[in-house]
Amino acid sequence: MKNVLISDHKTGHTLSRLYTKIINKYFKNKIEFRYCYLFWNFYNQNEKYIVLIRDPREIIISGYLYHKRCTEIWCINKNGNYYEGWNKSHFLKEEMVKNDEYMRFARSFSSPMSYQNKLRLLPQEEGIILEMNTVAKLTITGMYNLIHYGKKNVITINLDNLTFDFDNSIEKLCKFYDIEKNFIEKIKQEASEHNLFHYQKSKKNLPWISTNKDLIDKRYKNIGLKAYKKNLKNYFLRIF
Repeated sequence: MKNVLISDHKTGHTLSRLYTKIINKYFKNKIEFRYCYLFWNFYNQNEKYIVLIRDPREIIISGYLYHKRCTEIWCINKNGNYYEGWNKSHFLKEEMVKNDEYMRFARSFSSPMSYQNKLRLLPQEEGIILEMNTVAKLTITGMYNLIHYGKKNVITINLDNLTFDFDNSIEKLCKFYDIEKNFIEKIKQEASEHNLFHYQKSKKNLPWISTNKDLIDKRYKNIGLKAYKKNLKNYFLRIF
């Protein structure tokens, strides 16, 4: 039986790749990493799936803050393609054909100027709305529409639990894949070095850009952004 882990942008893409790499060192039945819900939305009863999910409001806030300061080529350049690279090396051709509407939509984000410049020029509330209508829309639409939910060979893990309930989340993941008990502690120990709490305690620089360095759980409620006052909450509910 093939083992699969699916994530998406701002739902643990970087962490899930790191954790998959660590687990595969101790696990003979290697886990296959898949990125972008929209392009891997098919189910096989002979595969075991872990789907990383996240509160959609956190996806929006994280994306908005990240894209204002990231260095991703598609984001900082005019006419950048959000799916550049993934469409050539990771997505199946038939899935790209099926999702051509989303492929074309993703090419519009950095036109007529870079996506990052658009966000930086907008007031905060308008920037959040732009994120909600572009990059976050792809992620959240894909997450909502996944056909995997409720199947006996599928579990979901919330990205925020990988930070705030790390040990239990890693154990849940390992036990689902039937990883030998004597390896689980080794995996937890090695994976914990990539947990945000580890970097906070060690005062080391993060190997990626984190928008939640203060480690606030459910930060969309209290981060200080005007993100979910009544008008934006209603706007969110109209879209999603």
